[in-house]
Amino acid sequence: ILDLLGKSQCDEFKGKSVTREAVQDRPLILESLGLGPGDFGFKAIKIAVVKNRHKLIWREPGYENTCLKGDNYLYDIFEDPTESDNLYEDNRYADVVSELEMIAKQRCAELRIRNC
Repeated sequence: ILDLLGKSQCDEFKGKSVTREAVQDRPLILESLGLGPGDFGFKAIKIAVVKNRHKLIWREPGYENTCLKGDNYLYDIFEDPTESDNLYEDNRYADVVSELEMIAKQRCAELRIRNC
């Protein structure tokens, strides 16, 4: 956001610009607890992982608002920029799903350790 505004980064910020650096080799991770209070004890964490041309939207199972496997999404954001064709269940993308889910699950575990 700072790059987009033309501002310099403060030393306290640990994030990296996604507009200035090549990001193809590292994933972009977005996380959310959804609407309402951010209560890590009772809500599933939702994580989006964008790497290269694919975007996975993954929902943590096992909480009150648990989402089932079918509620996860995989998109080819180059071929499908409007994200209308869910490739999650397509076996041709099993390796991509596996890689991105591993990243999402690792991030989810980090968030749980820090916040519970």
